[in-house]
Amino acid sequence: MPRTTIAVTFVTLTGIALAASSSALTVGKASRSGDASARPAATVERGVEAGEAGLSGGGGGIGPDVIVGQVGLDPGNAFGSFANYPSANGYRAYAVNTTSCNIGDEDLSWRDGTPEAPDNRHPVIAQNMYRYKDGRFEQIGLAWLKHGFCALSDDLCGTCTAALDCDFLVPGCSDPYSAGTNGNDPGRLGPRYEVNPRTGDFPFPPDDSAALVDSTYRRLRVNADDVSAALNPGATWIIEAQYVAADDAAAENDNNNASHREILLDANGAITNFASGTVQSQPAIMAWPVLDADAAVSIVDVTGAGRFYVGHAAHDLGDGTWAYEYAVYNMNADLPAYEVSVGRDASACIGAIGFGDVEYLPGEPSDGADWTPVDSMDAITWSTATLFDDANANVLRWGTMYTYRFVSNGAPVSTMLTVALSDDTMPSPNTDSFAVAVMGPGSVCTADCTPPGGNGTVNIDDLVAVLNAFGATESACDVAPTNADCSSGNGSVNIDDIVFIINHFGPCP
Repeated sequence: MPRTTIAVTFVTLTGIALAASSSALTVGKASRSGDASARPAATVERGVEAGEAGLSGGGGGIGPDVIVGQVGLDPGNAFGSFANYPSANGYRAYAVNTTSCNIGDEDLSWRDGTPEAPDNRHPVIAQNMYRYKDGRFEQIGLAWLKHGFCALSDDLCGTCTAALDCDFLVPGCSDPYSAGTNGNDPGRLGPRYEVNPRTGDFPFPPDDSAALVDSTYRRLRVNADDVSAALNPGATWIIEAQYVAADDAAAENDNNNASHREILLDANGAITNFASGTVQSQPAIMAWPVLDADAAVSIVDVTGAGRFYVGHAAHDLGDGTWAYEYAVYNMNADLPAYEVSVGRDASACIGAIGFGDVEYLPGEPSDGADWTPVDSMDAITWSTATLFDDANANVLRWGTMYTYRFVSNGAPVSTMLTVALSDDTMPSPNTDSFAVAVMGPGSVCTADCTPPGGNGTVNIDDLVAVLNAFGATESACDVAPTNADCSSGNGSVNIDDIVFIINHFGPCP
């Protein structure tokens, strides 16, 4: 059976402060088509208001509906708001306070469970760290999951009138977990691979057999270089928290469970405070277009799998080239991604192809191998093995974001980014995919050097211009060669430029 491509309809979110915007958005929805194992064409799911919890799904829906009401505390440097653990082996480790709220209309299960009396009817809590630097938005750290216990009855998100009942988080009530509780609780920290993010199902107690080698293990661990002020001038750091709960997922309220907040670090990478308030019900990738006016983010729901976010940006480097950045975030899909492909014009030069992932903690089934890039002239594709072929492949699992990048002399035009999903029961190419509109490299006609900006044809005017500019050190007709960084010229108009223009005579591609 050939691969089925899922077309997705949506509009992107660009350069807006989402927490305060009232722009209408449409969220794309993809689903299977054909037989029971295929997916039908996508339809527009709904329009929602930016800034509502509904932007990320749920939004005070029917049934239990858990959100992260607050990351850290207010004031941000209050006791228990964040924790910095001792550095070890080139890593730093952190934890932050998380306060959950039930904004639904039914109780949310919060049963502790013990090794003697196992019970998985409670949420798990994920924490991630991201960095924005020089136009690039990357995930730089993650933690094992905290297994919830004993829901309190506070009133962060509303008026809570319920008496304390550890086994349930009642509608209108909130439950705070201090940073110390989230980062240092023996027996209640477990690996992510055990959790199905779409259903909220997992075994309990968690598998904690991975050795505790140092103080960074199981906590929100980050390479120390990624949080060094000296190595990251002008950077912005963000922490994200996400809850996964079975009854929340069953009520289809699981798309609003991630919130984020900007943090402040000292010169050595220790958290000192929070730089902003919590942005509720929006994962950290939604901060990218707020930080970068050139960035855009799109949301796509794959029926039966979960939600993805796709971000992209094209930055003019000022030398005739553009830096293209892409990010794919798997919020809660149980089908991870193993391939990302970006369309491009064959006439464009492509250079500096790169890939970025996040380092998993010991105990997670990921080999951490970089995805392999291939430039096929009509697309740049990054891929790893499918889970069918390798259970430890570095696929894009839930709660993680991978990045893809290159430099090109092709100016930005609309193209498609395709994401292929990995099913451990189905070998490639029998896999599903969805496509998202992004900006990518358009056609290039370097030899069309006159008039300024070109006229769409390489002709006698261009040849005359290069002859008149012969020997000049600064000229639009210094067109050859095309360098490894995709810039053009060698600093002087010479015979190479004449030959280049003659060889490209005719209409531009």
